[in-house]
Order: sequence, then C-alpha cells, then structure tokens
Amino acid sequence: MKNPERTMWLRTIAVTLVSIFVLSGCASPSKSSTSATQDDALMLGNTRPAPIYPAEAIAHHWGGKVVLKVTVGPDLHASAIEIIQSSGHAILDQAAMDAVKKWTFDSNRIKNLKVELEFNRGS
Repeated sequence: MKNPERTMWLRTIAVTLVSIFVLSGCASPSKSSTSATQDDALMLGNTRPAPIYPAEAIAHHWGGKVVLKVTVGPDLHASAIEIIQSSGHAILDQAAMDAVKKWTFDSNRIKNLKVELEFNRGS
C-alpha cells in the first residue's frame, strides 16, 4: 500500500519540475512551449514530444498560442482534441494537435485536460 504523504510529496516535485521546464523553455527546443494547470500537469506523461514549428510559419514569422481541450482515452492517448483558442494560423493549430496526438498520459482518471502550446519566433 502506498504512503499518501510520499505520493503527495512526489506529485508536488513532479509539478514543480514540469513548471520549471516549461518556464525555462527547456521543454521546448523547437521554440514552442507547453503549459498546463497544476492538476493537468500531473496527468502529462513522459512521452510528450514538442510540436514541430512548420517551416512556412517560420518563414512568415507567424507565432501564437494554441489552447486545446484534450480528452484522454482508455489507451492513455488523446481520443479527441478540440481547439479552444486558435493561434490565428491554421498551420500552427494543426502542428499543436499533431504533437498532442503523439503524447502519452500518465492516467485517464481525468478525462478532459486543457493544454496550451505557444509558438514564439524570437527576433
């Protein structure tokens, strides 16, 4: 049987590490970043490839934030993805959805997650 205090402590560390990686940009080598609410961050698994920044978007200096509603299926992958907020560029919205389709989640006890991905071209 698991120790509840240890489990809570490990979750706190996991959320802190996710926040540090997201805020520092370490989780976004392609200059896109991912963030989630604290509860949602607990559900994100280790398999979470960053979105591919499309060449056309880079060439046009397009960027923006995509907010997605992700439904986690019994196989711990996204069973449905809905755009809550568009980046304003369909190609970036599609890149965000394509990335999330490859993610594996730690648990399916929370069915709907809000995920934000930001494409930001530096100057």
